[in-house]
Amino acid sequence: MLLSPNDLARLAALAAARRASAPGAAGGSRPGAKKGAGSQFEGHRPYSQGDDLRLIDWSAYARTEGLYIREYREEVEGTLAVLLDVSASMAPWGKHLAARRAAAAAVVVALLQGDQAKVAPFAKGRPLEPRGFGSAKDIPEVDRHLEALEAAGPSNGLAAAKSFLSTRRGRFLYVSDLLEEESAGPALVALRERGHSVTVAHVVAAEESRPPAGLLRLRDAESGEVREVLVDEATAASYARALEEFAAGWRSLCAGHGMSYVRLHAGAPLAEWAEGIC
Repeated sequence: MLLSPNDLARLAALAAARRASAPGAAGGSRPGAKKGAGSQFEGHRPYSQGDDLRLIDWSAYARTEGLYIREYREEVEGTLAVLLDVSASMAPWGKHLAARRAAAAAVVVALLQGDQAKVAPFAKGRPLEPRGFGSAKDIPEVDRHLEALEAAGPSNGLAAAKSFLSTRRGRFLYVSDLLEEESAGPALVALRERGHSVTVAHVVAAEESRPPAGLLRLRDAESGEVREVLVDEATAASYARALEEFAAGWRSLCAGHGMSYVRLHAGAPLAEWAEGIC
């Protein structure tokens, strides 16, 4: 069982809070992440050269003699699609379990809000077959379906994300350790530019952050390639810097394109990450 009764109770409370903050939105549209010329008024900001003149609030100009732009938040359809990495690199150190728990939690909250949800597990060589869930009565099946998934094969997140580019505007959660031969970043940005709300859940394990010292025999979980590496203080420091630069690159990509980035530590309790992912 991926989600305990206590987990489900916490998620139910989160869903209730979300419903209260967006009355009347269940099963329909939701506030998105992108500000622009949507339908939900968000506020004003000073005019900048290049802004759409149609968005100038002339009544505010009459009062203040200053140019201000009316900002609106776009609305997205009340649907959630979870792209779940089930490649072999997810198998070690509890990452696969953490990813499936995150996917289950996000789907549960969506269903309790009255939305529909789907889960699309991806790995190279595995057919991309999204499984849809339509209501809260499907929650037990969500847990069973995700618990049965195994991690195997190389990742193909780029192709998986591309396959959703023509879908109706909605919400996407991309759950992965992001260790991919080809980054899914460009396809996720393309989804965002098409009006989808996108959250990237970056799954990391403590063992990846703190490799032990000494001569290590490492095997690539996806390719099977084996290397021996001597880890001393300088090597460990260089590795730590590279890992942080990698994560910082994803944070920057997400921030620059209106996407959300959440770093999900394998083994962390649901309370630490549920609000950012669901």
